[in-house]
Amino acid sequence: MAVMRAYVFGPSLTGPLKGSKGSVDEGGTRVPFVVCWPGHLASGKRIDTPAQHIDIYPTLMELAGIAPPPGPPIDGTSLVPLLKGEPASAAWDKRFLFTHQLRNTRRPSEVAIQPTPGAVRQGRWLATFKPDAGLALYDVIADPSQATDVSGRDAPRLAAMKAAYMAWYADASAGAGAVQPVQLGLPGHDVTELQANEASLQGSGIHYHGDWGWAHDWVDRWTDTSASMRWLVQVNRPGRYRVSVSYATAGGATGPRMVASFGQASTSAILPLAAPAASSWGRRTYPFDEAPERRWAHADLGYLDLPTATAWLSLGAASLPAGQVGDVKAIRLSREPDR
Repeated sequence: MAVMRAYVFGPSLTGPLKGSKGSVDEGGTRVPFVVCWPGHLASGKRIDTPAQHIDIYPTLMELAGIAPPPGPPIDGTSLVPLLKGEPASAAWDKRFLFTHQLRNTRRPSEVAIQPTPGAVRQGRWLATFKPDAGLALYDVIADPSQATDVSGRDAPRLAAMKAAYMAWYADASAGAGAVQPVQLGLPGHDVTELQANEASLQGSGIHYHGDWGWAHDWVDRWTDTSASMRWLVQVNRPGRYRVSVSYATAGGATGPRMVASFGQASTSAILPLAAPAASSWGRRTYPFDEAPERRWAHADLGYLDLPTATAWLSLGAASLPAGQVGDVKAIRLSREPDR
């Protein structure tokens, strides 16, 4: 069994490593990697050469004897020589491995992908670039805890690593912001659920519950009828689609009137009152307050006759009897059988 270099610690999760989940420091990016292939790879090996997720694809192709398919160049490098015990060449220590933390709330006014936080690893060296802390350089072999920033002693190395990172960022972020449409009506998939955290929010009177729109999140503080949620969708099979919404109301005598629209077609309904359910952390062992699990009410908004097209599907509020919509978790489209 070959093991890429990793640390296993107790309750502190990352032990002496700096940073945690979401960080571009070692504590946020370093993970165990275990390879087991009885009869082909010797067991009990420890490999100290840094590797990255991009290396897995070319490694599996070489092990399987598959030639790379035509298309864009492959970013990673096959790990097969290392797994088979061949000495690491100098090229392994010279290559750059890039890390980036995505900061993007999908607001139209925001740069699609911010350049930082980011990091680049080259052999024993790690350079980090953070909007709040600037640039830093660490020798993570001699100093795995990143206790000492040595950028003042090796400015040329830091400059070279920064230049490599910015060149990679320019290439990787080219075309960023181009929204990929959600596929509707694919054969065998008559029901598609569009999650709130995947919506593009329009207007200022609408927010994600956890502000960032991470997984499991929903929309709340929707106080403006000019605000909306929208998803870019590609309709593969035209037909009649039933539209329903998962939600909780904000109170009042009646619920809000919600409107779903696609092109010139629209349908609307007043949501029945449904008080927010108590939050639950489900089977998660550590609660994070940005998006706990909840039970949601469901209501039909009517039907949309959708043509074969790619366009924005929008959800808006035509009335706000309680001054706000409440909470919106998802919208579901169910294609009716052909007649």
